[in-house]
Amino acid sequence: IGDMLCSKEGHDFVLEEEIGLICRHCSHVAVEIKDISPAMDKYRANISDNKKCSEKKGDPLHNRLEFDASDHINYPTSLDNTEGTVWQYVPGIRDTLYPHQQEGFEFIWKNLAGTTKLDELNSEGVKGSGGCIISHKAGTGKTRLTIVFLQSYLERFPDSHPVVIAPATLMRTWEEECRKWNADIPFFNLNSRQLSGYEDAAAVSLLNGNRQHDSVRMLKLYSWRKKKSILGVSYPLYEKLVANKKAGKMQVFRRMLLKLPGLLVLDEGHTPRNQNSLIWKVLTEVRTEKRIILSGTLFQNNFKELSNVLCLARPALKDTLSSMLQELSKRSQEGEHGRVNEEIGIVDLKVKIAPFVHVHEGNILEESLPGLKDCV
Repeated sequence: IGDMLCSKEGHDFVLEEEIGLICRHCSHVAVEIKDISPAMDKYRANISDNKKCSEKKGDPLHNRLEFDASDHINYPTSLDNTEGTVWQYVPGIRDTLYPHQQEGFEFIWKNLAGTTKLDELNSEGVKGSGGCIISHKAGTGKTRLTIVFLQSYLERFPDSHPVVIAPATLMRTWEEECRKWNADIPFFNLNSRQLSGYEDAAAVSLLNGNRQHDSVRMLKLYSWRKKKSILGVSYPLYEKLVANKKAGKMQVFRRMLLKLPGLLVLDEGHTPRNQNSLIWKVLTEVRTEKRIILSGTLFQNNFKELSNVLCLARPALKDTLSSMLQELSKRSQEGEHGRVNEEIGIVDLKVKIAPFVHVHEGNILEESLPGLKDCV
């Protein structure tokens, strides 16, 4: 059908946002909308990538923080020459990403490993490096960005044992996204009783048909520990397995999930923002400081909750950040008296967190989505 002759003797393709790349004359679909990627932008009209990665909208605190691409010192928006950089771990991928994803990829590497240059990487990464926050608007490709990063990171650090913690409803999405983007890395969904097919064969044989949930979870944990792979677990299940301090199998779960991960990814990372919640408390016990927090709604008008999320990303800065945000909260309650001091505090906070918080307000959605259409 793809080779069929058009009634107009030549296909004239246009981009229909609900269908894909379609001929305006014979309705032949060349590329379905689900397969449209940034590489197809040549078919989109009036799309410009010249806007900054942040256009300020939202709540007052977010407005006053006023992040933009220029805040991320020494993090270039593009690498024309990828030779000798971490882009070599994922050849051909860079051109399929949007500019803000390319920038985010390098940003994460800078924070977790200290550099994007291969000759500067060592087996442990750079001392002093830590976690970061990717605060990109919903729908702008945080999951794809993270999968690409994990691909590259596992090429350099195959024993890093990354864990992705997300709401239970997103666990299946992570599995499907890894498959969709050909990550070629086993993803073990701890919430599912179904085996992925990548589990260790010898361990599978020991199950002897025993598909009790705890046995399947132990099998997946063992397989994840043994090979280069990603472990996925929901917030409620992670809380259940780690908070339980009973001896026996539950103690094994707790020990492995706290000590083994060398990289922690928190999807919808604003979820554990209440310091009184059990999930926030157990996450503070995780040994690794290499963390990626993904959130489209990080900045709320609540200084304490913001402080909690920032401290999850950078535990080493806990005392400094808590003190700064506590002082800001106090000044904000002083009305006009504290307004000048509050603005000074906002500037100081912005300078402090800019190196590990990357913000994108979603201008690509305004440029590439069609807006509302009335259909009768």
